[in-house]
Amino acid sequence: MDYCYYGKQQGPHKRRRGICMINLLSDDCLFLVFEKLDSKADRDSFGLTCHRYLDIQNSSRKCLRTSNKCISSSMIAKLLDRFTQLQSLTVSTRCPDFSNSIITKLPIHGSRLHSLDLSNSLNVSRFDLSYCSIINDAVVASVASSCPSLSTIRLRHSCVTDEGIKYLATKLGRSLKRVDILGCSQITDLGISHLNRNCRQLTVLRITGCSKIVGASILGLPPTLVALHAKECAFDATLVSGALVRSGGCSLEYLDVSYPWYKHELASLAFGFPATLKVLNLQCCNLVMDADIINISKGCPLLQEWNLTGCGRITFLGWKSIASHCQNLETLHVNYCQGLRDESLLDLGKGCSRLTLIYLATRYIGIRGFRSFKKQRPDVKIIQSWPSIPVRTSSRYI
Repeated sequence: MDYCYYGKQQGPHKRRRGICMINLLSDDCLFLVFEKLDSKADRDSFGLTCHRYLDIQNSSRKCLRTSNKCISSSMIAKLLDRFTQLQSLTVSTRCPDFSNSIITKLPIHGSRLHSLDLSNSLNVSRFDLSYCSIINDAVVASVASSCPSLSTIRLRHSCVTDEGIKYLATKLGRSLKRVDILGCSQITDLGISHLNRNCRQLTVLRITGCSKIVGASILGLPPTLVALHAKECAFDATLVSGALVRSGGCSLEYLDVSYPWYKHELASLAFGFPATLKVLNLQCCNLVMDADIINISKGCPLLQEWNLTGCGRITFLGWKSIASHCQNLETLHVNYCQGLRDESLLDLGKGCSRLTLIYLATRYIGIRGFRSFKKQRPDVKIIQSWPSIPVRTSSRYI
């Protein structure tokens, strides 16, 4: 394709300097052209035309995600210099001098970032703990100062402390909406209290596996919170007792308190369950009894998904209560629930009119029970699998 116009030739070897047609188009026009390209091949080859097209292509990129393989800090720096309009950034933290490149580049390129993921990968955090120290309070302080529009941050398996969380909460309190500190063993309830006080738009909080958070900060969670991921936590039942019900204006819709630490199982039931709950995960909460099921089914009429996998102490009284009160229930996980029998399964099918999916891997339901249920509710899909599929992770809850 010829992009240049040339004037009349003056002599056999002379030609007037041409006018490049590309220069006659504004950047806005070129951006529109780039956005109209549908195929990935066309978008990838767009920047091969000329330097200006390459600049347009680089500026159009809003999201960057690197692999979990170790890449050099110089490569990270080059990527940040090339893609200057990023709104979402996910980078590998396996580079030993990674923190220096982030601290250097974020003040230049971080002003437009809305989402930042600096998590260590699961395999790294388990088998090579040396990488956990790469993301520390100094890095978090740089992020807090350089990214004023940040609304989502993930710091999984890092060595960030309460001081780093304080930096985030103080600097980004007006914009921060999603905080993921899964596996951050240095953060305590003090750090969470900083988020509670300053981040009044917080909607999602993930504290899964944070062993030093015992629950003193749960009562002060902001009223905007819709999802709390608190899997594998060691809460103190006396500190969290009724916390989610007593916190005024609670709008929680998603609660995961599955796999509680040994001797902390009672705490999973001590929170209290707000009437706004739509998704509840109690997987492997071995102390769940009929009385708990009755209270939840009566108090949470909006429940749409409920994971009771491994809750072996629920008898026909609990199942009957679910059938009677959970009219909005769509998905139910009951893998290896020892107290679930044929009659109770039929009660669930009869009472839960909106049920569409049930996870049912158990030897306690006979062939006759399965056949009767399928005849009663042919519209309900039964999945016999173990382990149980995790509860839904709608973008609203992650």
